[in-house]
Amino acid sequence: MIPKFRKGRQILNKYKGTQLMNMMNRLLLAAVATGLLTGCITSKEIIVGRDENGNEIVRKADDIDYEKAALARINLAYSFMQQREMSSAKENLNIAESYAPDLESLHLAWGRYYDIVGDYGNSEKKYQLAIKEYPESGMSYTHYGSFLCSRGRRDEGLNNLLKAVSIPKFAQMSMAYEAAATCAYEAGKIDESRKYFEQAMSYGGNAPSLLFNYATFSFENGDYEKADRLMRNYDMFQHRDTPQTLFLKIRISQKMGEYASSEIYGRKLLKVFPKSDEAKKFKAGDY
Repeated sequence: MIPKFRKGRQILNKYKGTQLMNMMNRLLLAAVATGLLTGCITSKEIIVGRDENGNEIVRKADDIDYEKAALARINLAYSFMQQREMSSAKENLNIAESYAPDLESLHLAWGRYYDIVGDYGNSEKKYQLAIKEYPESGMSYTHYGSFLCSRGRRDEGLNNLLKAVSIPKFAQMSMAYEAAATCAYEAGKIDESRKYFEQAMSYGGNAPSLLFNYATFSFENGDYEKADRLMRNYDMFQHRDTPQTLFLKIRISQKMGEYASSEIYGRKLLKVFPKSDEAKKFKAGDY
């Protein structure tokens, strides 16, 4: 029989990659470059992208903000990573590196890239480089800690995540504590995981991923009322369901004896996500 924390891990793991990329994307500029760098027109002019009509945007080399241009390329690379278009992601990271090779966000982006393609050795080197060059950055520790947890090195991962929250100027405390809670949960450290979830909530209790993950944790550990409250809060801040959120709502409603609500969520699941694994489980009564 699978322990409860293993069941929860299976649900949480579906969100690990997405959460990590969202976390990293918040470091970056909102602007996404359009079009790929095609090279130089003259020694003093560079094509930096394309406008909405597909025309090349040319800038004089002296007029370019290279850090901003690099961040735009990194942001675009993340978009390609989410779509698993890894060649395009690498191309944009190479361009970003030619603009500003020492950016922390570039090291972290390379770390994520190598993680996705399965080159874990180079991934770890990039995260360690980010920490070496930016030792006062909680974000580098958060990324590295999350990476270590995903590789099963949970004690090391937790140590790095707790280093992140110990940095006074680090602003993304909720994100690091949420990652620590997930890591501790995967290690079967239930009380420790609960403590980190509560600390994450105290810093940023409105984040949909945090609310869903804490609700999953609460449900798997028998606190159905808390799971229900957390999912109600989730609906206040996130107005779009996924197969996973609907399935959790079905399970919570069933445990609380709210069978009409369970049926409503089930019908929505079958209508909106008919091919999902969760829809198949619902139809089979496996919840």
